Amino acid sequence: MTRLAEACALTKNDLSKIYQSRKIKDKMHDRSNELGVPLNCIFPVKNYHDETGLNDNINCLMLEALTQIVLWADDYVKRCSEKQKHIE
Repeated sequence: MTRLAEACALTKNDLSKIYQSRKIKDKMHDRSNELGVPLNCIFPVKNYHDETGLNDNINCLMLEALTQIVLWADDYVKRCSEKQKHIE
């Protein structure tokens, strides 16, 4: 989920408060309901489209999302591999 600054003034000034923002939590619930995606699969991230330099808070949000994607992909490959072993 992007465009956090537009959703909440608190996070516009300080991304470290992203998980404390009630507005962001509400938006995440809305997206979860609209898309049918579990809430634990929705990650708030901020794009670098307006930034001129690196920002650790932005990097942390993106890294957390990427880490979870990689872990889920690894679990999926392991499950597929196990199913394949049972077929053979």
